[in-house]
Amino acid sequence: MSDSVPTKEQDPARKHATPVSSKPGSWVCNYCKKITSGGVQRAKQHIVGGYKNVTACTMVSDHIKEEVRSFMLKKAEAKATTQMMPPPPNLYDEYEEDEDEGQTSKPPPSKKRKGPMDKYVCPTPPDVLKGRKDKKEVFGKSDKELRDRACAEIARWFYDASLPFNAVNYDSFKSSLELVGQYGSGFKPPTMYELRVPFLKKEVKETEKQLVEHKTEWSSKGC
Repeated sequence: MSDSVPTKEQDPARKHATPVSSKPGSWVCNYCKKITSGGVQRAKQHIVGGYKNVTACTMVSDHIKEEVRSFMLKKAEAKATTQMMPPPPNLYDEYEEDEDEGQTSKPPPSKKRKGPMDKYVCPTPPDVLKGRKDKKEVFGKSDKELRDRACAEIARWFYDASLPFNAVNYDSFKSSLELVGQYGSGFKPPTMYELRVPFLKKEVKETEKQLVEHKTEWSSKGC
């Protein structure tokens, strides 16, 4: 069997749901007759179940759920191979330290140009990093399990929202996770209104401020 990227004709959801001609983007489940909007992806989520943005079908059999779920995972893997850039070698250096302390250290990273998020993100304190290393032998397994759980939830959000996998390479994504970690348990995510209005306005003002600074620098030093 070929390992090529699944096509629409191979999509099993099209055997278990039918598009609604009068409502573009809507699909009706062949089992419980529920109509979902959001395209065939939402219809598949309805069949598989376990998604917060759509109710699960209660009449579909387990083997059909597994068939559709397997297709969704294979499609996500195929998308990852074409979109996701390979991580830099030192991406997980802090998470998996070299046990051989006698080895030569890696060359220092090049100087990073500061962006608008740097004024809000402070680096992890050295004493916290030292505490992680000191407790690695005791809590290493627990730390790995917690990280795996967190990464699984982040991955599910990417799949659910159909985000491109190379978005994890953005510095702003890493900065946001660092800030959430510094906040600690109980962090309340931004609402849709906050993203659309107050935070968007702040980002526009910050961008305009940086543009003024760049123009001033260009006038004195040239482009």
